[in-house]
Amino acid sequence: MELPECDVFEDELVLSYKENIELITRLVEEGPDALDRFVDEKTKSDSTIARYIKNLRRRLEKQAVKIREDRKSGYLQKLKALHKKRETQLKVTSAEAIKLTEEQQALQDRLNELLQSALLGDDFVQLVIDTPIEIEEEERGLGRRILTKIINFFKMIGRAIKRFFAWLKRKLGFGKEQEEEEWVYKKPKLLLSFPSISGNIKDIDSRFGNALFTSPNLREEMEKNMLKGKRFRRSRLSLRRKLRKTKYVEDARRVFYDRLEKKVQKKVDKIKAKREGLSRKAKDLKVREKEVKDESKKEEKRLKSQRKKEEEQIEKQLESTPKERAKSKVEEKLEYSGFIKREGEKLQITAQLVDRFADIVFTSEIQNLPMAYHAIYGASEVEGVYERGKLRMVDEISRMDIVESMLNARIHHPHDRHLYEDDIITYRDLRGANNHVVLMFDKSGSMDENQRIVAAKKAVLALYKAIKERNPRNVVDLVAFDTEVKVMDLLEVWKSEAKGFTNTGEAIKTARSLLQESSADRKLVYLITDGLPEAYSDNGKVFAGDTDKSLKYAVNQAKELSYISNVYLTMILLEPEKKLYVNAANRIVSASNGKTVVVEPQELAAEMIMDFVSL
Repeated sequence: MELPECDVFEDELVLSYKENIELITRLVEEGPDALDRFVDEKTKSDSTIARYIKNLRRRLEKQAVKIREDRKSGYLQKLKALHKKRETQLKVTSAEAIKLTEEQQALQDRLNELLQSALLGDDFVQLVIDTPIEIEEEERGLGRRILTKIINFFKMIGRAIKRFFAWLKRKLGFGKEQEEEEWVYKKPKLLLSFPSISGNIKDIDSRFGNALFTSPNLREEMEKNMLKGKRFRRSRLSLRRKLRKTKYVEDARRVFYDRLEKKVQKKVDKIKAKREGLSRKAKDLKVREKEVKDESKKEEKRLKSQRKKEEEQIEKQLESTPKERAKSKVEEKLEYSGFIKREGEKLQITAQLVDRFADIVFTSEIQNLPMAYHAIYGASEVEGVYERGKLRMVDEISRMDIVESMLNARIHHPHDRHLYEDDIITYRDLRGANNHVVLMFDKSGSMDENQRIVAAKKAVLALYKAIKERNPRNVVDLVAFDTEVKVMDLLEVWKSEAKGFTNTGEAIKTARSLLQESSADRKLVYLITDGLPEAYSDNGKVFAGDTDKSLKYAVNQAKELSYISNVYLTMILLEPEKKLYVNAANRIVSASNGKTVVVEPQELAAEMIMDFVSL
């Protein structure tokens, strides 16, 4: 989430002259990172940046109020929808739970019905129920009973003989041997706990004995089940039926109830399986209900966390955005002026910025000069000759071409109604004779002590501006030297670092080559150093460490320089440690009819400007 753009209503950020001077100075001296520090410091003080940030923050806060209201409304709507969704899901699970309870009750009722139908639908049960209860007839006569007993006895003898031959047949290998085993019954465990069928069971149980002896079909079926897979023979059952009637009925009843129990148990198992399925569904519903509640709480917590982060982000942007936009505005104006440029993600200072810094240094030094030098510097040597161009010095504003400057501003920034330094066009009067000046400074390792290298660079920049301000047609060459010599521009001069040895002779030789073909009225050489020559060149090779040869080489090159007409060498010696350094400098300048100036680093720029304007 980002705060809205405020370009439509935000104020223009215009730095004061003093702030511009401070920013340019810090950018040159500290590097591009100084921009961040500059904005941070100005935010905490009474400055145009602080006022811009304050106004912008006030407007952004109004926008933030609307954003907060929109975010809060959206949050409440999401929260309401979340609660509604949770209630809907809980209602569904609740309805399903009620339905499951009803299904469980229906299954219980169905179980009773199934048990009843299973009981009454059994064939054996129907045989028992359908067999009429016989009224005991009068006891038969004695002869009839004796005859019946004799018949039954012979039947039993016949069955015994039949079993004997069957046994003999198995012994002879004509049949499979079967071992006899006693008939063992378990006590029946019929589901008599169901009230809906307990009455029927009692009725069936009371009728069973009568049905067993009066229904041949029931007796035959019972005996088949009693003999199935057992070693009892029918003759033995017949004997038991005749002689042990009570035992026979009890064994038959157990078989009857075992069969009935199995049939009923199938129905019960089927219903139980359904009930277990319903129980699992009920458990799943509880799990779902818990998941719905947990998910709702989790989502509600996420929404609260998101809203808190949005609030923190708004506050963070209210704090950072105005400062970032202020920095962006300042950076934009610096880029427009050509003072900085972006290379990839990094900012770099430009030669134009160093040129503007040179103006600042020169103006500062001029203000500190004695009044006599002000008068000399301000004297016009050529009257009525002007050159039109961009503003270079602050005091040139009095000769500004207003129409041309306003037109220039409208072309470069049509939506910005302010007039910046780069927009101003002035008429600059041309003064004095043409000069060709070579400014040389020592950047050997010893120059790093006591900030001599910084003082030398500032002095070079200030004198460069002094020369150009006197007459824009003046030619200035900038030369830095250590073990080797290099001609530079303003940006390279400022970026120079102290290292190597002092090759004074090669520097003078380079100045001679620059001035040989010059047609200027005057040819000036300024050489800034802090000690003895330490290196010399011979046949394109550089040698260091022999001060005698290095000094001799420098003297010879100074002598060669003197052969150029209208040339003048000024050797500026920074805080020499020994008189030997001064003597060596005097020997060099004597060879070219020049002069030596001994000065402290903090006075170097002013001394060089006074020397130049005095010529």
